[in-house]
Amino acid sequence: MATTLPNTRSPVTGRADTKRALLLTGLVVGYGAVAPSMLPVTSVLPNLGAASAALLAARHWGRSWSDLGLDPADAGRGLRAGVTTVLPAAGVLAAMAITPALRPLLRDERVTDASGREAAYQLLVRIPLATAVAEEVLFRGALLGMTGAALAVLRLRSRSVLAPVIAHATVNGLAFVAARAVGGRISRTLARDPRC
Repeated sequence: MATTLPNTRSPVTGRADTKRALLLTGLVVGYGAVAPSMLPVTSVLPNLGAASAALLAARHWGRSWSDLGLDPADAGRGLRAGVTTVLPAAGVLAAMAITPALRPLLRDERVTDASGREAAYQLLVRIPLATAVAEEVLFRGALLGMTGAALAVLRLRSRSVLAPVIAHATVNGLAFVAARAVGGRISRTLARDPRC
């Protein structure tokens, strides 16, 4: 008996799909368990490689680009949903950064002690690519496309994995910026290193 995923066009069918979804889930969980101990935290290429491999497997097993949240026709909806979701988070982080009683919640020595170059790398490369794109494509793209699980509201409502990627990257990036600001490092970093 086939059931159609919400907001997608391809059916999820019986036993073979269940086995494939379990296999893909096991591989993703295995990668998540092994990779942190074997790879540096900043491993962009392995994370993007794992996401790409999961997408290739899902495509090989018959999932459409729409099932995976990567249909170009849905990119506009994903962009709008992602940007709309980020606005409240940006407001909360800004309020925390300017409220003296809440500032300690944003303090993180790993962020405030990072050099300007390291901060730029974290903000412009690691957070959006190694974290947001890789994780969202793995979980809200490939796994959701294979399992049909209704766990990703942004992805399902917008039909695009772009929405959770934007939300994830922006919220993490804004939190990073807020932590640097609270630590007094933003102005010093920009004054010292124009590449930031």
